[in-house]
Amino acid sequence: MHFKVFTETFDANVRCRFLARLADHVDEIELHFLPSYSAELKPGELVNADLKRSLPPHTESGTSPNSPPRLEAPHVRYVLDE
Repeated sequence: MHFKVFTETFDANVRCRFLARLADHVDEIELHFLPSYSAELKPGELVNADLKRSLPPHTESGTSPNSPPRLEAPHVRYVLDE
C-alpha cells in the first residue's frame, strides 16, 4: 500500500500532476471495488488500527494535561458543552 502526501493545496495544478502520474503508471495500478462500508476491508481502518490501539483511553477535550487551555469567549462553543 502506498500513499501520496500533498503539502500544498490540492488545486488544479496538483490534480493535473496527479493524473499525469497515474497515466505514467497505469500498468501498476489495481482498482478494487469495496462494499459501501466494511471496516475489515477499508485501508484507512487498517492503517489507523495500530494507532487507535496505542492511544490512551478517550478523555474529554481539555482534560488531558497536554491539551491546550479552553478558550473562554462569547463566540466560542464546544460540542461537549451542548
